[in-house]
Amino acid sequence: MTKLILPDEILDIILNHYWQFKFKEVLNELLEPYLIEFKIISFLKKYCFKKDLFHKKYINYYIYFNNKIKELKKNKINIFICKLNNFKLQYCFSENSLQVFNYIHQDLIYIMLFSITNSNYYRFLVYHEFINLSNQLKLKSSIV
Repeated sequence: MTKLILPDEILDIILNHYWQFKFKEVLNELLEPYLIEFKIISFLKKYCFKKDLFHKKYINYYIYFNNKIKELKKNKINIFICKLNNFKLQYCFSENSLQVFNYIHQDLIYIMLFSITNSNYYRFLVYHEFINLSNQLKLKSSIV
């Protein structure tokens, strides 16, 4: 097997491009918890923390954001980043919380925890809204 030897100038260009893309990937991964939290907070403030609180017409968005939080939880680095930067997403990663709310539908549990931490004095109402949404999801899944 022969080794391909490149001139230093070409090797520098290749390595430079490689590390630029690697750096961008790493940077995107580090920013992911912040971006997800920002998107969820924006959505909640715009549509949910209003007169209606949580409406069932947005249930697909709740499930979407719940899945995003689940994906974040899979990577331990994201959990550490959330705790280090004091993001409110860090409260969604507690196993104790998941056991306490075991009767909430699995497609809503993480977004419920996040919503409760962001709802200030609406916490009790938000909690009951998610119980209602969860019951609707359970009924819908039992019919299908």
